[in-house]
Amino acid sequence: MRFKLWCISFSFHKPTLTSPHFVSSFLGPLYTVTLTVKEKDVNDLAATPKVTLVGQVEDLERNVRDKQDAVTAVAAQAGVDARTLANAITAVNQASDAELEAALSNAVLGLDLTDYLQLNSDQRVDMAGDFARGSYTTAQAIQTALDAQVETQALKEINWAATNGSWDGADEGVFTAAGVTGVTADNLEEVRQAVENAPKTGTGTVDGVADQPIHVLTKEEVQAIVTGINA
Repeated sequence: MRFKLWCISFSFHKPTLTSPHFVSSFLGPLYTVTLTVKEKDVNDLAATPKVTLVGQVEDLERNVRDKQDAVTAVAAQAGVDARTLANAITAVNQASDAELEAALSNAVLGLDLTDYLQLNSDQRVDMAGDFARGSYTTAQAIQTALDAQVETQALKEINWAATNGSWDGADEGVFTAAGVTGVTADNLEEVRQAVENAPKTGTGTVDGVADQPIHVLTKEEVQAIVTGINA
């Protein structure tokens, strides 16, 4: 007995515009499948070819390319962020006294300006004149320097106010900026009076007169006064 069978063979290749092909609906954007059909004469039914679909064939090159593109995009964004941060740091390094506040306020730096903003505008201008700049390489370095300078400026304001008996602009926020805790609106006047009554251990110019006794209290000394009041 003689039979005619059809042998179907599969070959997988990337699609081209010139080869006859069709795209399987279930393979989606994977490889194109080409079917080759040949007539074959056989005398044995057992020789009938069998075809089993074992699964999809993925385009590994495309998958790798997509992953590389994603990594490249992340790296590119990181590069943009790094350049933006570097520009913000440079702006602080190169800022004039008048430009410093705007440079410090750049959200890219992520600085905590809470204590800085406890100083009034005139006090912040005075602080700008003493704020070192020109060599910062990180936002954290700027933050550390800013915190120290704000504390110094606030303490200077407290000593100046105590020496002159004029506390305009030196409210509880200035004490907080100086690193002194426990000063509130309720005890502010008592704290001011106690600081004024503390010994004047330094000398300086007061009302245009040189070599006058002035307050040069440290943060620790002011804190001790406040702690004593709150005890």
